[in-house]
Amino acid sequence: MRGIRRVRWVSLVAVVMVSACTGGRPDPTATTAPVTVSSSSVSTSATRPASATTSAGGTSTTAGTSATGVPPEAQVDSADGAVAFVKFVVAEVNRAYKAADVTILPTLLAPECLGCKDLTDDLSETAGKKQRVVGEIWTVQTAMVNTWEPGQGTVALAVAQNGVDYVDELGRKVNTAETGSFRYLLTVRRAGQSWRVVRWQQVA
Repeated sequence: MRGIRRVRWVSLVAVVMVSACTGGRPDPTATTAPVTVSSSSVSTSATRPASATTSAGGTSTTAGTSATGVPPEAQVDSADGAVAFVKFVVAEVNRAYKAADVTILPTLLAPECLGCKDLTDDLSETAGKKQRVVGEIWTVQTAMVNTWEPGQGTVALAVAQNGVDYVDELGRKVNTAETGSFRYLLTVRRAGQSWRVVRWQQVA
């Protein structure tokens, strides 16, 4: 039976204070605001340029797109690099759902990532049903640095979830994603010459 599919994942909720965008650079030594973990859950989108980013210094040691497809700007060990990586991750989430391809995300998410398993499980369930999404399920609204220091940072991400259709292997509509807006806090950490998501939380 067709209906509205609640695309919900991520098992952590964070209560955080996001750095204000005042035109200045964030303190590279800033620490993450107190986090409250609860049993609440989250939701899933496409990518357009975020409306606000904040940067801190950093230099690139990369020469081109990595073996996992990460673009050069998303490999830099800087606040801007962390934001670019998070945007790339969202784009890859969209690509994974459109292709129902479970191999796309593991290289971007650390095996121990808190809050990531529900996402990969939902994608696996979608692929197991031989279904895929038509269109991009998420659109980035904003992405900005919350904290950053060399090798690790947190990025505040806001996305709009689009009411895209799920279709079966014959292209027949079987469901529609629930629309909504969601805010997340992603913790990223260096892994070789790029980043990996090590924590994915909904912001209360």
